[in-house]
Amino acid sequence: MFVWQLDVGFDVCVCHFPLGTGFTSQVIRNVRPHLIRNWSQEGPRVQVQYATDRPSLPESAITVPVVFDERVLGVLSLQSYRVEAFDEEDVELLQDVAAQAAVAISAAKHAWAEANEASTRASEVEAILASMPAGVLVIDHDGRLVRLNQAARSLLCEGGSVILGLPLDRSQDGHWPLGTESVTDKLRPMIELLKRGQALAEEVHFVLPGAAASTSVACKCSVLMRGESPAGGVLVLRELPAANPE
Repeated sequence: MFVWQLDVGFDVCVCHFPLGTGFTSQVIRNVRPHLIRNWSQEGPRVQVQYATDRPSLPESAITVPVVFDERVLGVLSLQSYRVEAFDEEDVELLQDVAAQAAVAISAAKHAWAEANEASTRASEVEAILASMPAGVLVIDHDGRLVRLNQAARSLLCEGGSVILGLPLDRSQDGHWPLGTESVTDKLRPMIELLKRGQALAEEVHFVLPGAAASTSVACKCSVLMRGESPAGGVLVLRELPAANPE
């Protein structure tokens, strides 16, 4: 999860994502900082990216773990569209900031003890989503993709990438949040209904282009409400069995 993101001084939509093989996930798993000087040359293939006003990917990045009592609380990440914008001194500086942030976050968690019940419920929801065999996508009231589970990541990122924080029915410089325009066209009526607080009764079937072969998927949805107002929706993807050859 990204608690707070800034892009050129402006807030970016808060999003949740499961760990994968990207550099942010590597930093969390290995508890070690990661410096990328030239992403075009050395960076890993991007599976999950975030919608900004500038659709191109950054060229330089530093990501360091925020660790307290041998537990990773999160990460701090700086990214630039310039090649070789950061060096080892910048990594050390960001690590010092992360160490101070870790102490502050740990202290704040004790001050938020009365919110433990809500935090526990959130953790339970995270565990349920992570263990579901079906892919789960969550969109907000504007139709922006803000969360996906591991099964959805495996399905959608096999041959491409997804864009968090971008409305599912909108492209960014020709790139679509779920990979292709054809998938978007199939889901567009469902998305429009969800933004109005309504759900499409029937499943939507579509073909998801993959790295090796196309995958047939069925999608159902349900509405999320906040009080009396629509707050987005949940899309559940299940992979259909391959048709037997005649």
